[in-house]
Amino acid sequence: MILLTHAILPISKPDISEQSGHCPLLKTPLGPPQKGCNRPAARRRAGGIELPSLQTQGKVSCPLQRMSHQLQADHTRFTMLAASTELHAVSMYCGRRRWPSRQVAAKSAKKTPVLKDSGAPFVGQLASLEAFVKAVASKCNFTATQMEQKAAEVANVKQGPLLAVRNRLLEVKSKLNTENAGMDALRKKVADAKASAEKDREAEVQELREVQCKAFAEDSVRRGCEAVEAAEALVEKATAAQQSASSLSGKGLKELEALKKDADVALQALGESKEVVAKLLEAHDTYRGQSRNLLLQARVELTKLKSRAGAAEKRCNHATEALRIAHAQVTKTTLFRAKNSLRTAFRKQGLARDTAFDSAAKGADQLALPDFEAYVAGLPTEDLTQEQVALLFRQFGGGSMDRPSFFKVVQEYATCIQEVAMTEGFAISSSSTVRKIQTSELVEVLEGPDEDEETKVRRVRCRALKDAKMGWVTIKGNQGTAFLKPREKPFLVASGPTDLREAPDAESRVLRGLEPGEKLELLEGPREVAPEAKLFLRGAACKDGTQGFLCLQELADSPAPSDKYYVCKAVIAMTQGFDITNCKPIRKVSVGEALEVLEESEESIEVSESSIARRRFRAVQDGREGWVTLKGNQGTVYLEKSSSHYLVERPLGLYSSAKSDAQTVRQLEVGEVFQAKGPPVKVTPEKCVLMRARALQDWAEGWISFVAGPSAPIKPFSSKPPAGQ
Repeated sequence: MILLTHAILPISKPDISEQSGHCPLLKTPLGPPQKGCNRPAARRRAGGIELPSLQTQGKVSCPLQRMSHQLQADHTRFTMLAASTELHAVSMYCGRRRWPSRQVAAKSAKKTPVLKDSGAPFVGQLASLEAFVKAVASKCNFTATQMEQKAAEVANVKQGPLLAVRNRLLEVKSKLNTENAGMDALRKKVADAKASAEKDREAEVQELREVQCKAFAEDSVRRGCEAVEAAEALVEKATAAQQSASSLSGKGLKELEALKKDADVALQALGESKEVVAKLLEAHDTYRGQSRNLLLQARVELTKLKSRAGAAEKRCNHATEALRIAHAQVTKTTLFRAKNSLRTAFRKQGLARDTAFDSAAKGADQLALPDFEAYVAGLPTEDLTQEQVALLFRQFGGGSMDRPSFFKVVQEYATCIQEVAMTEGFAISSSSTVRKIQTSELVEVLEGPDEDEETKVRRVRCRALKDAKMGWVTIKGNQGTAFLKPREKPFLVASGPTDLREAPDAESRVLRGLEPGEKLELLEGPREVAPEAKLFLRGAACKDGTQGFLCLQELADSPAPSDKYYVCKAVIAMTQGFDITNCKPIRKVSVGEALEVLEESEESIEVSESSIARRRFRAVQDGREGWVTLKGNQGTVYLEKSSSHYLVERPLGLYSSAKSDAQTVRQLEVGEVFQAKGPPVKVTPEKCVLMRARALQDWAEGWISFVAGPSAPIKPFSSKPPAGQ
């Protein structure tokens, strides 16, 4: 960058204080002279330019004389403005902050590269200076134009006081033209200085970006190298301790776990180093700027580090493969034996599972390892070592063991892999069969295993979860055929809203609703249930004409149309008395209206030598009672016995459609009459799945029924993640 002082118009006698960064001329008031102000003296003290006073004869107060004073003041003002312009530029260099240098930044802890020292003003300040100079020049041009106009007005004066004014005007005009030329030169130099400063600034910014880009590249490679090298050191340590598969076969679980831990730490470090390198490469990808090409070499180095980490990971996996196989086999064998010993001892103890947990946890909600070890020590078994007990606790509890985890470790379940008989007694030959256990059916082991001396097969007493049937089942036949396969305790999870009911039937009381994600313990089931087919009648309630569907099974135990109702076939009058010749009518009975018989016997009356049958009825619609003619003397049938009216004997719902889960239109009360409009419709509901479960949230126990399918609200729960995750 360049200094701006060479671009400033030289001014005579400036009193400039660089330390204060301002010009004393700016303190001098500008504008026309005021009373009591010795303006020339003030200008001399300030180092400005003084114009000689205009001498006139006598007291002249004409407009031109006042204009002369004004022009002298304007000329002085422009001179002072030019000086202040120079000082404004100087103050921006002397009195403002500078850009920090690399030497100063190098002393900081971060060592961040910054812009170098510069004596030029900021680009923004140069723009401000340029605007300031432009405004001064504009004012100068405007005043010069005014002076030319005034000089033209007195150009023809040959004598008198105005002659001196004309000469002075021409003299000031000449000086203003000179000042104008200086201001134009100053404007050009300020513009050149601004362009130069902008160019230098861009160069410095570009240099700074390159320095920052190089520093970013070096730091990325350094961080990547540190992460990969640290992981490789752990890999070397882990692979150096590896042994052959034959030498590992004799080692115990504790030794294998120590070796596996070193291998796991090395693999974890490799995974973390790969993640570090991947993030660094991502940061390189997102880097934007003209200096991005400087990152090419660093990106190549990071790619090499990524390949190194991958190769080290493969080498570690290959070297520790035999260790992992041996560790998995020993862990599986140890865990299988420990589970069998613990579960057999738990069944021999004879305590209920909830009682056993409460006793071990001493009223708490969680079991710690010492509590679990103390509980196992009190069981009737001597096969379990402390190492096996700790393995069981880690496998099923982790850091602590809650009630469901305790149930998982002490309860034994199995899946039937081939159909087998369940017998009432232990001996196969002398026991009757309870039923067949089907393939994929779940059973809970309650007792055993014991060996049958006659057949030499091992048998267990089980409870079939499907229907809670209990009996003895063979684990494996004497010909080697396996019937039961061990499995973990089954749990469920609610995938949608459903109800937990008090009893198996769908009409039983709802205990509470189950929310999606809620976990449950399976106690009984699942089993498929085929609901009973239902008969629905379409019709309307005679009381108010509400239409809907009625379930006949809900209507009565043996539903049938009532024989107490008649239907009006032709309009007829209902009268107060029996004798139609001597009674008053109550109202007309409309066609289709239902009437209930009130009199047991039918009576007749002779009218014009003809017999008319009449009975006493109650209108179902409004309950009004009276006598109505069944058949006229001309053979006209007015009332006919109905075969489609049903008497409601207990409260039931009137449904919107012929479905069990249809919306209820309204409740029908006892004593109401329902008129069917068509034959009954048979509806067979879908088969549903029924199960008994206990919610782990509040231990509420009840029954759940739902239709099987993809949208079933209950699904098996698995603690293992789905495949592919």
